[in-house]
Amino acid sequence: MQRPGKILLVKDISTDSSAIRALLPENFILYETRDVMDTFLFLQRNPDTMLVLIDIDTPTPDSMDPLVHVRFSPWMFDIPVVLMSGDCSSETRLHAMKLGATDFITKPVAPETFRQILTHLLSEERRQRHSSDHFSRQMYALSQSVHCGISIYEVKNSGAIHILFSNKAFAEICGYTPEEFGDLLKTGTLLDRILYPDDQILFQQSVKAMLTRRRPIGQSMRIRRKDGTVHYLSFNAKVYHEFN
Repeated sequence: MQRPGKILLVKDISTDSSAIRALLPENFILYETRDVMDTFLFLQRNPDTMLVLIDIDTPTPDSMDPLVHVRFSPWMFDIPVVLMSGDCSSETRLHAMKLGATDFITKPVAPETFRQILTHLLSEERRQRHSSDHFSRQMYALSQSVHCGISIYEVKNSGAIHILFSNKAFAEICGYTPEEFGDLLKTGTLLDRILYPDDQILFQQSVKAMLTRRRPIGQSMRIRRKDGTVHYLSFNAKVYHEFN
């Protein structure tokens, strides 16, 4: 039996969640949060969330925070986000899309329009999760959508960890040019070069814990830059794809 899908509603005080719940497709459960921190904690603990609905009456910089946080967090960048608002001006729509909203629904919500948008996004999300080339698209989208250093790792059944891909920002954090980083990737020595020796075991243990618990992890680790200086790095990771 297929497990119920998870949909998160980030709402303000005036939101009638029962009306939204009544419009959901079958076999989906609606969860609710009210602020950025609650949203962050929920998505960190529920990485299989399939859709985020953000309901705000009057868009302001603060009310857009959940959208910004979801879209620009490394482990949440690919979750579809729908903004619902009573402000249907072209400026608000454009601003929402620039911040990464997947779609925009004008309030009061028209039931048929709501169902059509959700059905499309959820069926597309499920299809992509099972498509053979989705992982490649994810890596490219990740490198384009976040403004921080990222790396894609491959973990073998033997426990060996290899970096498959790193973006320009991560190379610069480590003090290398993208070309130099690419050369180190080809030799397979990048992790040994940049991880502080005492933290290499900690890194392996953190990755193992992530795979065992099936939850994102966060850890502070030391890296050695090209110039020999040592810096602390905030390391966050999640499982994006499992190969059979």
